[in-house]
Amino acid sequence: MVSIIIPTFNRKNLLTITLDSLSLDYGTEKEVIVVDDGSTDGTEATVKVKYPSVRFFKQNQQGAPAARNLGLKEASGEFVIFLDSDDLLEGGFIESKLDAFGDKPQMDAIYGSWDFFKGDGVFNPSDIIPRFSGYPLYKEDQEFEIMKNLLGGWFIPVSAVMWKKSFLERIGGFRPDLSINQDVDLIFRAIVSDFKICGEKSPRTLIRDHNSDRVGVVKNDLIKINQVYELRNFFINELKVAGKWNKKYANALAEYSFDMWSLYRKELPVGAKKFLDLSKSLNPNLEVKGGFVYQMLGKVIGSHRAVMIKQAVKF
Repeated sequence: MVSIIIPTFNRKNLLTITLDSLSLDYGTEKEVIVVDDGSTDGTEATVKVKYPSVRFFKQNQQGAPAARNLGLKEASGEFVIFLDSDDLLEGGFIESKLDAFGDKPQMDAIYGSWDFFKGDGVFNPSDIIPRFSGYPLYKEDQEFEIMKNLLGGWFIPVSAVMWKKSFLERIGGFRPDLSINQDVDLIFRAIVSDFKICGEKSPRTLIRDHNSDRVGVVKNDLIKINQVYELRNFFINELKVAGKWNKKYANALAEYSFDMWSLYRKELPVGAKKFLDLSKSLNPNLEVKGGFVYQMLGKVIGSHRAVMIKQAVKF
């Protein structure tokens, strides 16, 4: 059995679209678990009336990680998928993952393709937000590459993954103290724990992008940017303890940290400065990426000063 766990809070209309999308997977033994984090918009009544087969649980505003952990505790399936209440699954997603586990039973998790889309209604292919490149579908376990990608800010969304429940229980599920990057942390701790994951071509997970209210976006929140920073230090320490820290990981994290400073240096200067210092400590000779003039400027006056000039004159 596959357990699909969906935390939600005051997203009744989007949640119904998500639940409707799950009916596309005909013939699969599955259960859907909705954990309501204290909604006041009639979510409970809507789910119980319109979707009587959904297992519904409620908690009092403890946050999405705690809601996912409650769903994991109550799940009956051998396999687990976590969806946000506005994510969608294309038809065949579940069957394709189960087939992959049948071929590769040694895996602890299998991920597939995903795309982001805009809008607050039913999905339309024209709503897809183009990406520069798709995430590689590593056919065999590639712990090093997936970790390097993650440290560089390119990670697998948790909703694109089917997990073995037993493995998630072993690593303790989600950290309830995090208000941001919970999925990044989960993937990180899984890799450090030597789990096996591979990618398989399959129908997509469709992730709704609406920056206006996504709790995972830093925006101008000093608490969140500090939490992202502390989490990166946690990553470094854990990798060192596990004997897996190396120069390529350091360079990847240095680039990510530099980008975070560049992105938030004006809105959150105190929090962003920590990322600049971290980047310098990991790779003091980091070169900026861009045109020839920009690169040369970085070599002459330093990468961070080159960014400041570029943002000021926009060349």
